[in-house]
Amino acid sequence: IAQFGVPYLQALSAWSGMYLTPWPFCTIGQARTILRNARDSITAAGKAWGRPTNSKIEQIFLHTAEADLEGGLVGGFVIEAERLYKRVLDLLAEDDVSVEGYAATMLKTHCLLGLGKLYLYDAERLSEAE
Repeated sequence: IAQFGVPYLQALSAWSGMYLTPWPFCTIGQARTILRNARDSITAAGKAWGRPTNSKIEQIFLHTAEADLEGGLVGGFVIEAERLYKRVLDLLAEDDVSVEGYAATMLKTHCLLGLGKLYLYDAERLSEAE
């Protein structure tokens, strides 16, 4: 369990995504390393235990955390953050996703707020990318 679950839990706790400022104690390099370790641990669990590599809920949390990282920390890729927020919204709209009710509303709101911040911050560059 320590080899597979701990990096994912570290990513969720370091992200602190539902607070006003995600990744409060990380630089962009540290946050990227934490996320890479979490993704690698999920892949390793798939190889060791034969489980699906990424469940939809894992994808949603990791994409949202990465979007917050790229869109909110100095040096992040704003266009990548926009793509990831939109991907999470698409995942939440799918019928087979197991996030419902209050949790789904919170995640959608979080993504929409993230997109809003991106557009306020860098509307010209984002509109050029489309």
